This record gives sequence, structure tokens and C-alpha cells, in this order.
Amino acid sequence: MKSVCGDDKRHTRLSLSAQGDAVLEQATVRRRQVIAEATVDWDDHDVTKLAELLHRLSFSIDERFVQA
Repeated sequence: MKSVCGDDKRHTRLSLSAQGDAVLEQATVRRRQVIAEATVDWDDHDVTKLAELLHRLSFSIDERFVQA
């Protein structure tokens, strides 16, 4: 779905349909399964470090590309 974002008519805000939300949820569940399977033999410290780095990466992407 598409809507104009605020006063600036050049920007458009997109939102997912119900079907899009369902697909995104399935992809999220699958991604978590893959990561859990791939790290099953990792020690807790390494899994925690990976989570911290992924959080940091996500924050950096949001700052540089999403909020721009």
C-alpha cells in the first residue's frame, strides 16, 4: 500500500498488505530457524556476540538509510 508522507509530496510511505505481513512473518521465522541451526554448536559467548553485532549492524543501517 502506498501513501504520501507528510507535506513533502516527493516522499512516499509504503506499508505491507495482510498477505505481505504474513510473508514477512514466515521469512522472519525461517531466518531465526536457520540462524539457530547454524549456531547450535556455538558457545553462549559467541552467540551473544553475534546478536550484539547484528543489533549494531541493524542500527547502523537504520541510521544511514532508513531515516534519511
